[in-house]
Amino acid sequence: MKSAESLDSKETASAEILMEVSRLTKTFHVKNGLWGKHYKVEAIKDISLNLFKGETLGLIGESGSGKTTLSQIILGLQKANHGLVKFHGIEPTYLRRDVQIVFQYSYGALDPLKTVFELVKEPLLLHKVAFEGTIENEVSRILALVGLSEGMMNRRVTAISGGQKQRVGIARALASRPKLLILDEPVSALDVSVQGQIVNLLVELKRQLGLTYLFITHDLRIAIHLSDRLAVMHRGEIVECEATERLLENPVHPYTKKLLASISMMNE
Repeated sequence: MKSAESLDSKETASAEILMEVSRLTKTFHVKNGLWGKHYKVEAIKDISLNLFKGETLGLIGESGSGKTTLSQIILGLQKANHGLVKFHGIEPTYLRRDVQIVFQYSYGALDPLKTVFELVKEPLLLHKVAFEGTIENEVSRILALVGLSEGMMNRRVTAISGGQKQRVGIARALASRPKLLILDEPVSALDVSVQGQIVNLLVELKRQLGLTYLFITHDLRIAIHLSDRLAVMHRGEIVECEATERLLENPVHPYTKKLLASISMMNE
């Protein structure tokens, strides 16, 4: 699939912007030691970014580059010092239904005391997507989407595998029928064999449901496989954002070149 920015300029102008991030800045005040002085850390610096409907935008960078802070601001979990996030051209107070997140560690995001049925039921009721008379059928439908059978409904997450936990996490995210999924390192905690299964599932869900993805990862190889465009973050800034094929063919920023070189060395 071509991304919006990989199209010709005339086509790009007509592409629908789903989310617009405009000049976001976030500064944390950190204390150095028990008696140390306070100092400022700029987690993200003047970030502007468009996300086009139906695309997968890969946000890549090493740990501490600002990827998670950016996603938390988009979700409304953190407040930016400056800048705006607009969804369909409107600055929302929150995006809880239209924008959902799949976390890296599913076992930390899922209540171990609840069954799979209860975990998927919760967002359905919260966002009024389904009501008591239709809940069981809707939970069954969503579980089928992520490759889980009805027999999983009454099992607790402590009794299922890591890959199954991540599928439940994806099911919960899909329950509100979002337009955008933020995927925060969704496969990095899984075994390599399971990673491929989850990546293929995400590709199929995007095709079936017409989703838009913001795929956050430090693994450039997976980002290349999934993403229409790549935005490279380094020290709180987006240093390069380009269609995946173009970025691979002609990286401009030294940090991007370093990332690509590291992949080449691993493949040798």
